[in-house]
Amino acid sequence: MDSNPDFVFDATDESFRQLVLENSTRGPVLVNFWSAGVGPCLRVWDTLKALVQSYQGRFLLVNINTDSYGQLSRQLGVNSLPTVHIYRDGEVVHRIHGAESEKSFIDAIDRYLATPSDKVLAHATALFHSGDQGKAVDVLVQLVAADPFNMRVTAALLKFLIVMKAYQRGLDVVAGLDESMQQKPEIGSLKTHLELLVESGHDRSALIDELARNDLPETRFRLAATCVLENDFEAALEQLMIVVEKHRHFRDDIGRRSMLALFDLLGRDHPLTSVYWQKLSSYLH
Repeated sequence: MDSNPDFVFDATDESFRQLVLENSTRGPVLVNFWSAGVGPCLRVWDTLKALVQSYQGRFLLVNINTDSYGQLSRQLGVNSLPTVHIYRDGEVVHRIHGAESEKSFIDAIDRYLATPSDKVLAHATALFHSGDQGKAVDVLVQLVAADPFNMRVTAALLKFLIVMKAYQRGLDVVAGLDESMQQKPEIGSLKTHLELLVESGHDRSALIDELARNDLPETRFRLAATCVLENDFEAALEQLMIVVEKHRHFRDDIGRRSMLALFDLLGRDHPLTSVYWQKLSSYLH
């Protein structure tokens, strides 16, 4: 594909980290997975070329030829073409499958463009990783108050609190968010992780004995949470599946929500995700 050398690049196995992951800490990076033999890829390329010229460097476009780098594409979860992934802060934050309209691309790009708050977020992240975790959290708490609809800032604050094991404080932050922010998938997933973690740390054997005497959803959920803390994800998913089956409405369907959060954590290609996604789907449908 023709490339504008300023804003468009062709990735290889070796250059992917620098071109995509590192650059995405400064702004959105669109990764266009394409093949010359797939007609819709050419329509997507025409759309992306026009947007590159329009945005003039506010995002980077990185092309990956799946004919040459099929293994890399599969590792990144690409199973169909055309596919575009949007990376921000080293992670995929949005996926577009097929030849979507230009407006769909514009809406997605605009959601992840850098803002003045992102500069403060970068400063807070540097503080956190340098060891000044308390100061970093204070900076982000103030930033969330000043820019309450910046999902990247809120998500970063919640992730920092998870690392610091300040789980209840994280839940308090979520409770103070606008309802529209609480409904965002990433915020919802982080909330569910916090709900699991705040119930973890109990004695596993004691919880099992308690369940034998009285099968309460609170006890089973604490057992699942404790299994998560011990990285025993299979046992956690098994307990959560029982919560879904026996106590579907417990704490706003927290059994199902927790399973979905663990699927996100494990990744969709993990064997446990495949097994328990099928179990959950079979039960729900």
